[in-house]
Amino acid sequence: MGRGTIHILLVEDSETHAALIREALESGHIPVKVTVVQSLAEARAYLGKSTPHLAIIDLMLPDGSGTDLLQVQEGRTSYPAVVMSGQGDEAAAVEAMKAGALDYLVKSSATLDEMPRIVERVLREWRHITERKLVEKELEAFVYTVSHDLRTPLSAIIGYADLLYDQCQNSLDEQALDCLAKISSSGEMMAMLMDDLLDLSTVGKTQDPIEAQDTSKVVNEVIYSLSEQISRAEVGVEIGDLPVVQVSKTLLFQVFDNLIGNAIRYGCKPGDVIEVGGERRGDKVCLYVRDHGLGIPTDERDCIFEAFCRGTTGEDKQGTGIGLATVKKIAKRCGGEAWVEETPGGGATFCVEVKG
Repeated sequence: MGRGTIHILLVEDSETHAALIREALESGHIPVKVTVVQSLAEARAYLGKSTPHLAIIDLMLPDGSGTDLLQVQEGRTSYPAVVMSGQGDEAAAVEAMKAGALDYLVKSSATLDEMPRIVERVLREWRHITERKLVEKELEAFVYTVSHDLRTPLSAIIGYADLLYDQCQNSLDEQALDCLAKISSSGEMMAMLMDDLLDLSTVGKTQDPIEAQDTSKVVNEVIYSLSEQISRAEVGVEIGDLPVVQVSKTLLFQVFDNLIGNAIRYGCKPGDVIEVGGERRGDKVCLYVRDHGLGIPTDERDCIFEAFCRGTTGEDKQGTGIGLATVKKIAKRCGGEAWVEETPGGGATFCVEVKG
């Protein structure tokens, strides 16, 4: 195979269709080498030994659906895949894209004419995705390294500032003591920021099994871990119906830890009650944490899920602006989404959709 040649794996059981597709692929100006296999079994055997630049997979094969082959590829980033079908089927297209296909094509003369350009577009799109993932990976590694290396000196700064404050209260003036308090407070804020950045960078890397979770049990564990904050804020937490979900326990804990913690800090006054619940919606579960505080202005409801973006209603409260970004990232890793709605009567209701 010469330099610059695009290696394409074509999974197609019809010899006639395979010949037409091969001819269309080879008619473009980019040199290609097309390997044809006729079943999922042959494709799996081939992929176990070689990695193509692109896989074009027929939806209906003798030994199963082409999307079954995409499940084998899940988590791999070495090559993209396109699914083809003899007829337009919107539901099948959606399932193919969910399974990991970059495109869904209907077999037709028009598609054959456009095949070389489709291949160029798909490969260009895949290259952009791969480059973005590499940047994300490098950023995550950088965040982890910086956070780890800064932790020891930061602990010393906080510790010595607190020691001086305690031992020198009688010999230092008010301005000096105030400076020491600010050093300690700033150090603790930086430590909190590093912890939140680490949480954000490691989302989805947990080794916890993806299995049915008793959501109520996880929420009770979160409430126990936040009991001191809950007591200090003089608020209550009311737990409603919480369906079982199919996610990692670590990620589920992170979601409720962030949302209930935020409700305590930003959404409550003494005597308020935070409501936690959820409902099943088809194959998904929508979980929520509801407060009755100041709420989130409409024009800030998307922004607050971005890292370091803090809403105007929380500007005077201590926080890093990372927690909601982590929640959104977890929701996406779990096949869902995260958003905020207005609580009837005032306040904010944070919703997270995950697999049921």
